[in-house]
Amino acid sequence: MRTRFTFRQLEYFVARGEAGSIVHVSERINVSSPTISAAIADLESVFDIQLFVRQHAQGLTLTPGGRRFFNRVKTLLADVGSLHELASDIAEKTYFAARVGGIHWSSGDQVAEAGLEE
Repeated sequence: MRTRFTFRQLEYFVARGEAGSIVHVSERINVSSPTISAAIADLESVFDIQLFVRQHAQGLTLTPGGRRFFNRVKTLLADVGSLHELASDIAEKTYFAARVGGIHWSSGDQVAEAGLEE
Protein backbone atom coordinates (compact mmCIF):
# COMPACT_ATOMS: atom_id res chain seq x y z
CA MET A 1 0.00 0.00 0.00
CA ARG A 2 1.30 3.47 -0.89
CA THR A 3 1.53 6.03 1.87
CA ARG A 4 1.79 9.19 -0.23
CA PHE A 5 -0.66 11.25 -2.18
CA THR A 6 -0.60 14.56 -4.00
CA PHE A 7 -2.65 17.71 -3.77
CA ARG A 8 -3.49 17.17 -7.43
CA GLN A 9 -5.13 13.83 -6.55
CA LEU A 10 -7.11 15.63 -3.85
CA GLU A 11 -8.14 18.32 -6.33
CA TYR A 12 -9.34 15.66 -8.79
CA PHE A 13 -11.26 13.95 -5.99
CA VAL A 14 -13.02 17.20 -5.03
CA ALA A 15 -13.76 18.04 -8.66
CA ARG A 16 -15.30 14.59 -9.09
CA GLY A 17 -17.27 14.93 -5.86
CA GLU A 18 -18.73 18.23 -7.05
CA ALA A 19 -19.51 17.24 -10.63
CA GLY A 20 -22.37 15.24 -12.02
CA SER A 21 -20.19 12.93 -14.08
CA ILE A 22 -16.58 12.11 -14.71
CA VAL A 23 -17.01 13.40 -18.26
CA HIS A 24 -18.01 16.82 -16.87
CA VAL A 25 -14.99 16.78 -14.55
CA SER A 26 -12.69 15.81 -17.39
CA GLU A 27 -13.97 18.66 -19.55
CA ARG A 28 -13.97 21.19 -16.70
CA ILE A 29 -10.38 20.60 -15.57
CA ASN A 30 -9.04 19.45 -18.94
CA VAL A 31 -7.74 16.09 -17.70
CA SER A 32 -8.59 12.69 -19.14
CA SER A 33 -11.19 10.52 -17.43
CA PRO A 34 -8.72 7.64 -16.89
CA THR A 35 -6.30 10.03 -15.14
CA ILE A 36 -9.03 11.21 -12.77
CA SER A 37 -10.19 7.64 -12.13
CA ALA A 38 -6.63 6.53 -11.40
CA ALA A 39 -6.11 9.44 -8.98
CA ILE A 40 -9.26 8.54 -7.06
CA ALA A 41 -8.34 4.83 -7.01
CA ASP A 42 -4.89 5.78 -5.66
CA LEU A 43 -6.46 7.83 -2.86
CA GLU A 44 -8.73 4.93 -1.97
CA SER A 45 -5.70 2.68 -1.83
CA VAL A 46 -3.58 5.10 0.21
CA PHE A 47 -6.27 5.64 2.82
CA ASP A 48 -7.76 2.14 2.55
CA ILE A 49 -11.31 3.48 2.22
CA GLN A 50 -13.98 3.45 -0.43
CA LEU A 51 -14.76 7.02 -1.44
CA PHE A 52 -17.36 6.36 -4.11
CA VAL A 53 -20.00 3.76 -4.86
CA ARG A 54 -19.71 2.84 -8.50
CA GLN A 55 -23.13 2.48 -10.12
CA HIS A 56 -22.89 1.71 -13.81
CA ALA A 57 -26.00 3.58 -14.90
CA GLN A 58 -25.58 6.50 -12.47
CA GLY A 59 -21.79 6.84 -12.33
CA LEU A 60 -20.15 7.51 -8.98
CA THR A 61 -21.79 8.55 -5.72
CA LEU A 62 -19.87 9.50 -2.60
CA THR A 63 -20.10 6.97 0.21
CA PRO A 64 -20.98 8.38 3.66
CA GLY A 65 -17.28 8.16 4.55
CA GLY A 66 -16.42 9.62 1.17
CA ARG A 67 -18.68 12.60 1.93
CA ARG A 68 -16.83 13.20 5.24
CA PHE A 69 -13.48 12.86 3.45
CA PHE A 70 -14.70 15.22 0.70
CA ASN A 71 -15.66 17.92 3.22
CA ARG A 72 -12.29 17.68 4.99
CA VAL A 73 -10.33 17.73 1.72
CA LYS A 74 -12.22 20.85 0.58
CA THR A 75 -11.21 22.55 3.84
CA LEU A 76 -7.62 21.39 3.41
CA LEU A 77 -7.42 22.71 -0.15
CA ALA A 78 -8.92 26.04 0.96
CA ASP A 79 -6.25 26.23 3.68
CA VAL A 80 -3.55 25.56 1.09
CA GLY A 81 -4.98 28.36 -1.03
CA SER A 82 -4.83 30.71 1.94
CA LEU A 83 -1.15 29.81 2.40
CA HIS A 84 -0.50 31.04 -1.13
CA GLU A 85 -2.33 34.28 -0.32
CA LEU A 86 -0.33 34.67 2.91
CA ALA A 87 2.96 34.06 1.11
CA SER A 88 2.06 36.67 -1.53
CA ASP A 89 1.14 39.13 1.19
CA ILE A 90 4.42 38.53 3.03
CA ALA A 91 6.44 38.84 -0.17
CA GLU A 92 4.84 42.20 -0.98
CA LYS A 93 5.61 43.79 2.41
CA THR A 94 8.89 44.91 3.86
CA TYR A 95 9.39 44.42 7.58
CA PHE A 96 12.12 46.33 9.34
CA ALA A 97 13.06 48.15 12.51
CA ALA A 98 15.75 50.71 13.10
CA ARG A 99 17.29 52.39 16.09
CA VAL A 100 18.68 55.82 15.41
CA GLY A 101 20.38 57.32 18.45
CA GLY A 102 17.96 56.79 21.31
CA ILE A 103 14.85 56.71 19.13
CA HIS A 104 13.41 53.35 18.04
CA TRP A 105 11.44 53.39 14.82
CA SER A 106 9.59 50.49 13.22
CA SER A 107 7.16 49.89 10.43
CA GLY A 108 4.23 49.54 12.82
CA ASP A 109 2.83 46.23 13.97
CA GLN A 110 4.71 44.53 11.16
CA VAL A 111 7.73 44.18 13.46
CA ALA A 112 5.74 41.95 15.81
CA GLU A 113 4.29 40.00 12.87
CA ALA A 114 7.76 39.37 11.54
CA GLY A 115 8.92 38.11 14.93
CA LEU A 116 11.43 40.91 15.44
CA GLU A 117 12.18 42.21 18.92
CA GLU A 118 11.67 45.87 19.69
